[in-house]
Amino acid sequence: MSSIPAREVEYMLGKHRELLKLLADGLSQCTELAVEFEGEAHSEKQVGDLNKYALEFVRMDTKLQNFGTALESIRGVRTDEDMAGLLANKVAEAEQLETDLNQHPGFKRFRQAVWDVKKRPAMAPAGADDEVQVASVVGDLICPLTKAELVAPHRNPVCGHVYSHEAILQYIQSLKSSAPRRRKVRPSCPVAGCSANLDESTLEPDRDTERRLKHQ
Repeated sequence: MSSIPAREVEYMLGKHRELLKLLADGLSQCTELAVEFEGEAHSEKQVGDLNKYALEFVRMDTKLQNFGTALESIRGVRTDEDMAGLLANKVAEAEQLETDLNQHPGFKRFRQAVWDVKKRPAMAPAGADDEVQVASVVGDLICPLTKAELVAPHRNPVCGHVYSHEAILQYIQSLKSSAPRRRKVRPSCPVAGCSANLDESTLEPDRDTERRLKHQ
């Protein structure tokens, strides 16, 4: 019985993070285009097409998230099974969980950005009435750490959650400084129920949220 090679897992996780960032960038560009089209006349088809593309981005992101979860779960595991077989089984387990793509943070931001342009009911977030919509908008602009309005919002490309930049950096630093010596700390997202990896080097400015903060 042998352990899954940690170096191989770390390499794959690095590539995994790169792919997640590419998907996040693609979804962000898709959102910006949809906002531009929504501000023009007779643009329903273009916005509708971009809505489909956004769903594809979050579908791929969800599959990658499942792959990342599977990778994390086999780190250091001692087994007689080959790494590829074990990883395939873990991915299959992760994909058994039902996922509502409409609740994906990235897709919610897409729909919210379009909704903000004209407040068109047909594009409102699924199942939202006016009061719930207002509450959702306010909640999306609140930092999960400070519980105050976001300042210099930065997004975690792994899970899509957004934090105030200074607050999340302080959070990461506090975890590292409180850890025992020589123990490598792997910070995770501070949002309740989310265990996504958190790396300050991959945090990126959230332009969509910045725009919403300016126009609220």
